[in-house]
Amino acid sequence: MQNWIVKLTFLKKVLIILVVITYPILFFEYKIFPYQQIKIFKNNHIDIYLKHRFYIKETTKCSLQKNYFKNENKKTYTFFIAGHTYGVPHKKKDLSLYKNFYKIISKNSKYDFGIFAGDFVQDANNEAWSAVDKQIEKIGHKIYLVAGNHDFDKKDGLYEKRYGRSYYYFRNQKDLFIVLNSTQDKLNIIDDQLKFLRETIKKQKFNNLFIISHHMIWMFNKEIFNSNEDERLNFTSAYLPKNFKTNFWDDIAPLLLELKNNVYLISGNIGQFPNHRSIYCSNYKNIKFLSTGMGGGKYDNFIIFKNNKKGKLKIDFKFF
Repeated sequence: MQNWIVKLTFLKKVLIILVVITYPILFFEYKIFPYQQIKIFKNNHIDIYLKHRFYIKETTKCSLQKNYFKNENKKTYTFFIAGHTYGVPHKKKDLSLYKNFYKIISKNSKYDFGIFAGDFVQDANNEAWSAVDKQIEKIGHKIYLVAGNHDFDKKDGLYEKRYGRSYYYFRNQKDLFIVLNSTQDKLNIIDDQLKFLRETIKKQKFNNLFIISHHMIWMFNKEIFNSNEDERLNFTSAYLPKNFKTNFWDDIAPLLLELKNNVYLISGNIGQFPNHRSIYCSNYKNIKFLSTGMGGGKYDNFIIFKNNKKGKLKIDFKFF
């Protein structure tokens, strides 16, 4: 190694040193070849990998935190919540559920029920709905539907003609599940739907409260979600104003924070792009905020909840 260096003339040594010093400057300052190729590789592989390693660690820590209040269910039950289940954006030829997800879920009979947290079809029409309905019939357990922006059109009313009211509640043992339609009024829960939410919580007795909406109606609060500024901007930049806010923290959060119950707010509107966040979990007092999604081809996931009779709720992000 040293022999060939020794044999070089002084001029060649100077030229080599100059190249070693100047090339990095030219590379980053003037973006000479192969800057673009390296940048694309870094963005698509290294950065995404490192980001998701951090997200997974963050989410695991959050999901393992103890519940604010003890569960009181006497029997174990398991369910899943999956978002954006039509899968890959703009792939209009395939009307069915995301193949990788459906392959897993249709072969697993351990769940008591499942919830599709919005965007279960890409285009809201009878052909797409019929294709998904047939698949749901084969799953083997009850599936509850949440209206997403791809499923629901307020003007035509077709969704509710087919599936009934787009916001409703159901119960499992001592737990209460409330499904909201975040698409109906541009991510706000207002008017009759807000009245329904308040009255349901007031009239029903329950242990844990699960509120499921397609969109993350709760995330527009910089004081609480200040560590996720970039993710909030990713979410809003597509079709919402920069300073957009919902009525969640004014009209809904005060009601939930005064409850002596564990509250879980779950959405399913992330994960459709590989370079964006596909998992989220954060705790604030008695509320746990969760989000899941799929379609990006990397870190696709859904959430499995196992509520056991010892007073513990286990939350697991299932990657596939």
